[in-house]
Amino acid sequence: MYQTLTVVALTQETPDAITIHLERPDRQPVAAQPGQFLTLILPCGPGGKKERRAYSLSSTPHEAPRLAVTVKRVLGGLMSNYLLDTVRVGQEIEVMNPLGNFTLKPSPKAARSLVLVGAGSGITPLMAMLKAVLHGEAASHVLLIYGNRNEENVIFKDQLAQLEASSRGRLQVEHVYSQPLRPGGPHQHTGRLNRTTLLRILEQRHQFPAEQAEYFLCGPEGLMTEARAAFDLLGVPESRVHWESFTASTSTFEEAAVAAARARRCVGQPGRCARRGPARHGAVRRGRVRGGRARRHHHPRRGPRPGHRPALLVPGGGVHRLPR
Repeated sequence: MYQTLTVVALTQETPDAITIHLERPDRQPVAAQPGQFLTLILPCGPGGKKERRAYSLSSTPHEAPRLAVTVKRVLGGLMSNYLLDTVRVGQEIEVMNPLGNFTLKPSPKAARSLVLVGAGSGITPLMAMLKAVLHGEAASHVLLIYGNRNEENVIFKDQLAQLEASSRGRLQVEHVYSQPLRPGGPHQHTGRLNRTTLLRILEQRHQFPAEQAEYFLCGPEGLMTEARAAFDLLGVPESRVHWESFTASTSTFEEAAVAAARARRCVGQPGRCARRGPARHGAVRRGRVRGGRARRHHHPRRGPRPGHRPALLVPGGGVHRLPR
């Protein structure tokens, strides 16, 4: 269940995101599936208290014995700031074995169309999936639709460009920027990643019948709602949609914890929470965490319903509430 891994390399993805590459000291592979997450245990709490946070793996089984997690700095976040400020090559980190059911299993005989939709750090498990498919399914095609604020916020930007260029048409990447820094170019779209944008991109770029593709979604709840609405209009069967949604507009446990603290400061101050970002949703205060990261259940047959806030579990069956 627990083991110690060594940091063997660091990759600066954006000004506020890094990929941490890890290996066992004996360089034996660690069993993991594309889309799973790794829980890190580090003494970054008050007085050196050990804290746990889960980060999606951006590595794939064919990259063994190396595992990689990608961490984005969260304002006020305990572990993300600790990692980005202090992690070094050669450092040892205690972890739990990879867990999670939001996975994709490559098959050499498969010939399928995959549509991956993500926003911000939601790209991390999708990156593992698309690399696994490109490596293990020679007859499959992948369309990635990836939303960010601007070009500087794109995690894996260079790697995605390289993968697309070498894929012989099997990978198509469409970027959506809400606040672009430069005029739009080919395969770049301006605006929110909503149902209108998704429908336009799928109409222009998707080469296969919509109802025959498989869809994997990862991002905030609003994106899940918009994507499901688009897929419903296209007649996509629910059984072909797989998703993982972050609680409210938060993408990590740390963001949820920070939002919860803000919510407590808003108590007794009517109207203030509505202007304080994630705290305004209310889901943060009522949420629970699974594996140290705030996330909702995903279901292979159903997307999230407006106003629906299911329970969140920790691996092994326990339930934890957000810290106060």
